[in-house]
Amino acid sequence: MANIDKRNFLDFTKLTYSDIIDQVTNKLNQDERFENFRESAIAQQMVEIFSAVADFTNYYIERRAEEAAGFDT
Repeated sequence: MANIDKRNFLDFTKLTYSDIIDQVTNKLNQDERFENFRESAIAQQMVEIFSAVADFTNYYIERRAEEAAGFDT
C-alpha cells in the first residue's frame, strides 16, 4: 500500500481563483495517475469549477468572519 500524504495541499493564505487553479494543476501534474487525464478539456473544466467554488466559499467565510467581528466594508 502506497504512503499517500493526506494533508490538504491548498495554501489557505492564497485562495484567489487563479492561485487555486495553479495549486490544483500543480498537484495534478505531480500525480502520475492523472497523466492522461490532466490535459483534457474535462479536467480543465473540473479544475476551474472546483476553483470557483473554493473561491466563492472562501469569500463567504471571510465575509461571515467580518460580520461576526463587527467590521463593515
